[in-house]
Amino acid sequence: MKKILVFIILLLSICNVSAMSLKVSDATGKVGEDVRVPIVVEKAENLGSMDLVIAYNAELLKVKSVGKGELNKGLISSNTNEQNGIISIAIADSKGINGNGEIAVITFNALKEGSSDVTIVGAKAYDVNTHLEITLNSTNGKVTISGKSTPGFEALLAIVALLMLALRRKA
Repeated sequence: MKKILVFIILLLSICNVSAMSLKVSDATGKVGEDVRVPIVVEKAENLGSMDLVIAYNAELLKVKSVGKGELNKGLISSNTNEQNGIISIAIADSKGINGNGEIAVITFNALKEGSSDVTIVGAKAYDVNTHLEITLNSTNGKVTISGKSTPGFEALLAIVALLMLALRRKA
């Protein structure tokens, strides 16, 4: 009887575990600028490793770098297939990742105007202690790119100052 009760309690504790969330954050930028796209987890508990495959529009975006987010104190490795717009990311932390926040950050260079979905094509996560797969709920993101940056107020002020100097010299 005790074995059955322990089994039922164990089964209930496994079933009540809520899934970890994985999200690609939305981002905006201008042509020619770098755009930072965080990969965020929520409800991470004993996350030991994660493998991600992310797709993006290679006509609009070029991967500049893939780095650690603030929650990731372990290792990160990535591989990019620029022709097909695919990034493979591997994350490992021997102490486990817990909490909510960024686990990785992709920095893109914005090539031209438009909007690109940044889609989680595949994701697997594993518990640092049991090595069992962790259930994930994933949400895709979007990068929106507008036209090139226009000169700011400072540039306009510098032009006006130069014009005023030129006019003074003529007078």
